[in-house]
Amino acid sequence: MKVSPARLQGVAWLVAALVLVAALGLALSRSRRSLLRAVLSPGEPRLPAPRARPVSARPLAKVRVLLLDGLGRAQADKLPALRALCAAGVSLDIDVGFPTVSLPVQHALWTGLWQAQSGLLFVTRRVQARAPTIPAALAAAASRAAASDAGPAAKAIAIAESHCEIAGSFGFVDLQCPPRGEPPIAPRVMLRDSLAAVGSSAALVFVHLLAIDAVGHRVGSSSPAYARQAERGDALVAALSKARGAGETLLVLSDHGHLPGGGHGGDEPSIRHVRCCAAGPGLSAGARGRGNMVDVNRLISDQLGLAPLARSQGRPLAKVLSDATPPAPPAVGPPLWARAGAFAALLVLVALVVLAWRRGGGVVGALLALPWGVAAILIAYAVRRGGLPSLSHSEVYPTFHAGLRPMLYVVLVALLLQLWLLARHVGHLLAGALVAASLAAGAAVLLGASGWPLFRPPVEATITACASVVCELGAPLLGLLVPALIVANVFARRVPIAPSKAPSAAHPRGGSGAGTDAPAAPSDA
Repeated sequence: MKVSPARLQGVAWLVAALVLVAALGLALSRSRRSLLRAVLSPGEPRLPAPRARPVSARPLAKVRVLLLDGLGRAQADKLPALRALCAAGVSLDIDVGFPTVSLPVQHALWTGLWQAQSGLLFVTRRVQARAPTIPAALAAAASRAAASDAGPAAKAIAIAESHCEIAGSFGFVDLQCPPRGEPPIAPRVMLRDSLAAVGSSAALVFVHLLAIDAVGHRVGSSSPAYARQAERGDALVAALSKARGAGETLLVLSDHGHLPGGGHGGDEPSIRHVRCCAAGPGLSAGARGRGNMVDVNRLISDQLGLAPLARSQGRPLAKVLSDATPPAPPAVGPPLWARAGAFAALLVLVALVVLAWRRGGGVVGALLALPWGVAAILIAYAVRRGGLPSLSHSEVYPTFHAGLRPMLYVVLVALLLQLWLLARHVGHLLAGALVAASLAAGAAVLLGASGWPLFRPPVEATITACASVVCELGAPLLGLLVPALIVANVFARRVPIAPSKAPSAAHPRGGSGAGTDAPAAPSDA
């Protein structure tokens, strides 16, 4: 059986298109894994120069810090015991910085360094602090016998309900926390141990309550269960306020909030801004201000009677209260001009490459070949989620999230429509390759604009999340396009590489000249 050159050429184009689609799908899948590995790995620190540390002239005082993990500002303002503490002392609106992940935020609390300076961004495992911490400074003071015999012991105690890797990263010599894999400390035991630690001679006591955050992840901040756990945290505030002695400071704050549907990590204002209240010596009742997490580091040092940490970026409380606008934290990720430039340049590049094939589609074909597949993914996601992808959404991280599966079919319809429109201009095979290339090019744009792999740290609040979702959905979509390409070519009467030219005079359309090699009635049978 003799196979015509046109048929061989069509088969070759089909095989090449399928290989290209498979390679692009594999590239998208691996790109997402590389992106997430880069995001979740510690970056290089960009430590500011150390400053001279003045020697503290006064003895140590007692400071007790209660951190209600995951408590948003809106819910905090409803808690009566916390409101009473705010009225009795200083109330601060604190910007915890980006990203809003517990361990990096608490690293800023105990070191006075922003996340961008420490290089600790989406890190959740135990790390070694990248700068001196307040607990470590107390341990150094104890070794130098800096505290008088009559004053508090230069000792730092931490009681964590669970997740020992967080408090365990900051130099607390005395850490009370259940081992990994065991259930959290029971509420009754947590209250008993916290009151015992507060009544001790230790200069610093840190109590880390995580039940609010756990419920926030499961059911969100708009749920009754979240409100109940917040009330439990408020009961602990009331108990510690009652146990606070004269000359002692009680400071209560959170490290981030939660979305109504659950989740944190992005830069949404409801997650990034939390309430911080402190009452104690030198803290005027009713004072109000706006600050940053590094300012809380300075406040704890000053209330303890420690010299400010050498690298801490925190401001004295007087300046925090007098400044109407707190300084902006260091930017994370590439600058705006770099992100916008990368995005624009790659779009122009894609358009120019397609225009090189204008013998088939011209300007219309070039426009259709742009990354509309990426736009379809993001639009479908925005409709489902009520907004663009965020680093606070859980589906940004798993290998494949079951909740995204219905979106595959919505986006596939959009891509098949693009495939059909392109086929009318450039042919079925080239159309399939262009659709696949549009997904890969769009993902490359988002990856490049997020800073990966040219910048460190490779995190940007929205673009990085978009890149993750596009790569996550783009890979299986390309797998679904493979059978679409096959079907398109099985039912096509021919496999055009470009639109046919007008018939010559020697062989008019429909003629029966001997030179024609096309059958008069082609059949797919």
